Amino acid sequence: FYLNHFYYTLNHNDSAYKTYLGLFLALSNPLRIVPILEYQYNQFYSDEAGKAGAENFLDELEYNACNFIRTNRFPEDYFAKHDKIMNWVFAKRDFRRYENFIDDRISNLLEVLNKFIPKDIPKEVVTKVNANKKNNDSVIVSVVENMRDILFNDLKDYFSEENQETFKKILSGEAPELLKIIFLGQANQLVDVFRIYSDDENMNSDKRTVVKWICNHFMYYYKPLKRPAFFDNHATENMIYGQRPPTPKKRIKLIDIKHPRLTYYKK
Repeated sequence: FYLNHFYYTLNHNDSAYKTYLGLFLALSNPLRIVPILEYQYNQFYSDEAGKAGAENFLDELEYNACNFIRTNRFPEDYFAKHDKIMNWVFAKRDFRRYENFIDDRISNLLEVLNKFIPKDIPKEVVTKVNANKKNNDSVIVSVVENMRDILFNDLKDYFSEENQETFKKILSGEAPELLKIIFLGQANQLVDVFRIYSDDENMNSDKRTVVKWICNHFMYYYKPLKRPAFFDNHATENMIYGQRPPTPKKRIKLIDIKHPRLTYYKK
């Protein structure tokens, strides 16, 4: 089915989705496993009763998709993909437990407060304030239009061919908020590029907002562990303000920037 329908799309609410989920993950690029899981998780969370839908997806991965991979032992690197999936599932469950813990504490706090005030405080007050704050803080970040193609050509070799169109969308601010692609290099190399573009006023947002944008849309390949890793918000902020720059040999050469700073690229 997979080979005969290579470009066929199965959405999470299709009847055949669960049947072929394990096969799809088994035949996916190992570097794409985590971004795929993050994307699918958010589809379930938003479309199927929030937390209940997300929990169903985690169960489906653990009991059906991973069982398929273990049973068939296919392809040769099945064990690496299986471990990536299970580690991601365990991490998500740990985070879910933390969310539930906080949720219970908020409920207990409101229950106590409501005993001493004349009018009850609804629980939605807390969650809606946080949700509204998130929406108000949301800013579309992009590279200025006349520099997008230039930057794309400077960086395209650091992304797999299948991710290059998505990279263009990210640079233009058109990509969905949680869509991630993998930068095939060091974390500080990519951050340093956007630091230079920010300094040269080629980004439409301030550096702190650009940091959030980087963390939302990019992962990098961590060579010591031979796996993709997430950008850390604190470390990324330090890098974009000039701390921990890449060594001269590792700096990505950029063309057509306002201040080329030739000494910056000297070996």
